[in-house]
This record gives sequence, structure tokens and C-alpha cells, in this order.
Amino acid sequence: DAPLYEDSERNKLDLINDPLEITGDTSSEFQAPEGLHAPVSGFGLVWRGDIAQSPGFHEQLGWGLAPEFGYDAILQCDNAAPSGGRSWQTCYLKGPDDEVIMLHPLGGWQL
Repeated sequence: DAPLYEDSERNKLDLINDPLEITGDTSSEFQAPEGLHAPVSGFGLVWRGDIAQSPGFHEQLGWGLAPEFGYDAILQCDNAAPSGGRSWQTCYLKGPDDEVIMLHPLGGWQL
């Protein structure tokens, strides 16, 4: 799996699956204002909408406040059985500062 995207206005968490189906590269069309940053790498492709799995999230998220960085994450999910045609798993993600982020099965998250 690839980048997670959180939208606090919709209280929604989106998961974009790998492999990314790259449809173009529009990175040259996105110049960040001074003091802000445009995402790069895989998340940049998702943010700009340069993949088939994403319409792009630059309008919803805006510009980065810090440069993008990578880290080794750990994702662990419980074994809740699917019911009613959907997954009811609660997952836990280790964040960049070793915080644990709970990902709710109906969308949303909390520390």
C-alpha cells in the first residue's frame, strides 16, 4: 500500500494501493509559494492526481508546511471479520515520532 491521505473536513482517511498506475507527470506545473513545499515522490503523484487511483488532493490539502520525508512505518490490523460487505478492521499505524495512530474502520483516525 502507498500513501495515506487524511481529510479532517470529511473526517475521512483514504488508502491508495500500490502499484501506482502513473498517468503523467505534472510536477512542473506546481510551484510552491515561498516558504511552502510541494510534495514529491509517490505522495507527490497522488497529491497532483498523476495516477489512475487518485483525482488529486492538492486543492483539499494545500501546500506542505515542511519538506516531505520518509520513515519506516509499521501497520498492524486486528482480525475482525468482514460483515455486511465491508471490512470492520481497526488498524494501527506507527507515526514518524513513534506515536500510534488508530485508523477507524468507518474512516477517520485518532492518536
